[in-house]
Amino acid sequence: MTRAVLCYVALAFSSAGSWASPPKPAESEYFVTRAADIMIAGGEGLRYALSIELRKPLAAPIYITVDFEDPADRDHPLFVEREVTPGEQVVQVRSNPFRAIKNGGKYLVKVWIYEDALRRKPLGIHEQMVQFKVPGVVFSTFGIEKL
Repeated sequence: MTRAVLCYVALAFSSAGSWASPPKPAESEYFVTRAADIMIAGGEGLRYALSIELRKPLAAPIYITVDFEDPADRDHPLFVEREVTPGEQVVQVRSNPFRAIKNGGKYLVKVWIYEDALRRKPLGIHEQMVQFKVPGVVFSTFGIEKL
């Protein structure tokens, strides 16, 4: 219970007016960002969470690869592949967990959009910046490594 309350308080402080404002939601040909965050995932460390809304209905499936910048290794992003089917309006994607991050750092989430499942026919790209900023106590409480 104490950890849950601390997490809530830390996240509330992270959006307080005295902190730097978060990046604005991105818009691209296919998507509009509804939410983009780096969440504390309990004992697992951290996870990216992305919620994007389609700008127009799909006539056929599209395929996305979401690259989440790895704060500890920018050359090797965490990634998730997913099919988006007609009828879906909001797409939610979470990264695998990771344990190290720079407090106040801004990180890139890049959605590669393809026409085919083999990802050979690109349709577009959607890019969203995400900022992580919490009180320092969160790092020791949740076992997160500071970069």
